[in-house]
Amino acid sequence: MGRLTTALQGAIGNWRFAPVVAAVQALRGIDVVSAIGLVAEIGDLRRFAHPRKLMRYLGMVPAERSSSDRTARGSITETGNAHARRLLTEAAWNYRFKARIGYRAQQRQEKLSQDTRATKSVSERHAAAFALARRLTRTGPRAQSSSSRARELGQIAIRSICVC
Repeated sequence: MGRLTTALQGAIGNWRFAPVVAAVQALRGIDVVSAIGLVAEIGDLRRFAHPRKLMRYLGMVPAERSSSDRTARGSITETGNAHARRLLTEAAWNYRFKARIGYRAQQRQEKLSQDTRATKSVSERHAAAFALARRLTRTGPRAQSSSSRARELGQIAIRSICVC
C-alpha cells in the first residue's frame, strides 16, 4: 500500500489538479489516496456554482415524492458518482471525534497557500465541522445517517476549497 501511495503522489506532480488535491487533504479524514480519488471523480470543482449542485452530482440529495400540497422525502437518491460518494462517506466518519490537527495534517496544511488557509474560510470550515460533529454525536430519533454526514462534508469541502 505504501508503494501505491508514493506512486500516486509522484504521478500527480504535474497534474493541473495537484493544488486541489493538496487543498482537499486539509479536510479531516481525507489523505492523499482519497483526495486523488475525489478530484479524479469530480473533476474541476469550479463547474459547480453552489454546493447543492455538487451534492446532486454525487447523488447525495434526498428523494422527494410530492403530490399537490404533500411532500415526502426519502433516503438519498444514489444516482450520482458512487465512488466519490463512498469516499466522502468514509471521510465523514472522522468527524465523530474532537477536532484536532495531527502532526501529518499540520504538515500538509503548512504547505498550502495563504489563500487556501485564509482566516475566514478556515473559521467557517471549523464552524461547519463543529456543527457537523455535534450532529454526529446525536443518538435517538434525531441521529444523522452517514450519507447526510457525507453530504455535509462535501458541502464543507466545496465551500472551503472552491472560490466560486
